[in-house]
Amino acid sequence: MTNKVSDQTVIVEWCENQETPYGKVQKGDLTETTKLEAKTFLDRGLCFIPESVSVMYLGSRALYVYKYRRKKYVFHKNLPRIVPVVVAWELKHYRQAFEVRPLGYLGIPIRPTVRLGGIVEPEKREDLKQHYTIRYNGNFGDVLRATCLAETLYKIGYTVSFKVKPKMVELFDNNPYIVSKQPEETTGLTINLDKIRVFSLEAKNVLRTNTWLKEIGLEDSAFRKPSYFPTSAELEYADGIVKKDKFSIGLSTIASVPGKTWPYFDELAKELKRNSQVIILDKMVERQFRYTLRQLGAIISKCDLVITNDSLNLHLAGAVDTPCIGLFGNTHGKCMVQSYPFCIALQGKCKIDKPPCWYSLSCGKDYFEDALPCVKAISVDTVIQTVNKMRS
Repeated sequence: MTNKVSDQTVIVEWCENQETPYGKVQKGDLTETTKLEAKTFLDRGLCFIPESVSVMYLGSRALYVYKYRRKKYVFHKNLPRIVPVVVAWELKHYRQAFEVRPLGYLGIPIRPTVRLGGIVEPEKREDLKQHYTIRYNGNFGDVLRATCLAETLYKIGYTVSFKVKPKMVELFDNNPYIVSKQPEETTGLTINLDKIRVFSLEAKNVLRTNTWLKEIGLEDSAFRKPSYFPTSAELEYADGIVKKDKFSIGLSTIASVPGKTWPYFDELAKELKRNSQVIILDKMVERQFRYTLRQLGAIISKCDLVITNDSLNLHLAGAVDTPCIGLFGNTHGKCMVQSYPFCIALQGKCKIDKPPCWYSLSCGKDYFEDALPCVKAISVDTVIQTVNKMRS
């Protein structure tokens, strides 16, 4: 059954990349909105109403099919999307919509086409269940980065659980996109991220998040940054740490190995304390971290700026959209922060003027003994200048 768009709603096409009440949109995206809300954007020239757009309602699922420029897109209105995912030859994830070819199978669970052994493929179409279990044996930062998969799958109608190292579980607390942590039984489909090769690709400046999404058939997903949600109690605790009357800067001074650790944080802190509140995020008290992981995430969300090594705190800042300066040596800074729009990467250059060597250590230094020469090449003055630019 085909109907016209309701008199109360219109479909707009965005003229440029921008922030909207519907989140970040890109030029060419289609969004359904009320006429009143659309008018404010139309008057400013930020969008227009495309011609020849029709809407089709398919059964009780209230699927909208927009025909535009000889392509068809399907949306849900006020409902999680329940269309099958990872269906390379029928459906393709297209930002916040699906491009549909052909339309005949729309809404019917279809056996997915899978490229890697990392996913358990059901033998029969009836076995396809609306649940994914994601298995991953990575470290804290990489496990947090994997939460973008949970958000992507949730937004199109799946439930998601994670199987990770026990100490990683608290990263998922209060996350609405993850229904269970460490499930005793694996149900539905399983995505084993350990079987998807990413390390060698990141050496070539290919972000592992993009690789994961591509290998499970979601390469056009709009959800690429981690999802992390402090609780109200954690945020209240952070309010007692971060001063509201001062520009607050969090310093993350420790990395997973000495080679990635920038050695000039003490000097930087002295300079910043002149006109800012400085919080040492990984401060030790009696050989223990002063803040728990959950407290740390809340404090980072309240900071005006975070300066960090290539570590978990970089990804926490990216997840909660806190402006961040990342300090990188032998790893690709621009690669690591490409999903974090408020993060700037400062890349220390090798003495022999080479690109980041990605653990090959052409300098001959022991990665587990001292900061690498490329990390030391980032001066305190360079960091201060970047801070001033971000504050202005």
